[in-house]
Amino acid sequence: MIQNLEAISLQSSTPLQLGNQNEQNKSKIRHYCFLVHGLWGDESEMSFIETALKDAIRHSPLVNNNELDHPLVEFVIHKTTCNNGNTNDGIANGGARLAQEIKTVLESPLRNTLFDQDENDPNTIKKTISFVGNSLGGLYARYAIANLYSDNTISPRNFNVFCTTG
Repeated sequence: MIQNLEAISLQSSTPLQLGNQNEQNKSKIRHYCFLVHGLWGDESEMSFIETALKDAIRHSPLVNNNELDHPLVEFVIHKTTCNNGNTNDGIANGGARLAQEIKTVLESPLRNTLFDQDENDPNTIKKTISFVGNSLGGLYARYAIANLYSDNTISPRNFNVFCTTG
């Protein structure tokens, strides 16, 4: 199990008030963004991107704007660790390790989630996934996506963005 996964929300950090009819009827989306380091790297390589994403989320005009008709969205940004110090054994091996880590993250509990009361009903929360891969990490992510798609862990409607850097 992955420890200390934290949700970042476009709403206030307090749990949803079940009595608020407007909040109750909004669709709920949990977006996972996986940051995948490259050759000879580790998760710290992706720290700048993690910080930039968190800042962009926290400064979004949608934060705490209940007047807008948008779904309730929370983000989980995860810097992968499965290939730390282990990037010399090929794309298939690294991609398979990454796919396993992604499955573990998708099944792990979150801190600070808005959707605690909905966790036991997976049909109430739509999960979406994006990947940012640095160099070899982009190749690992492509392999993992194919692996996750072939075993029905993710579907095309879950997958949002794939980005790879130099």
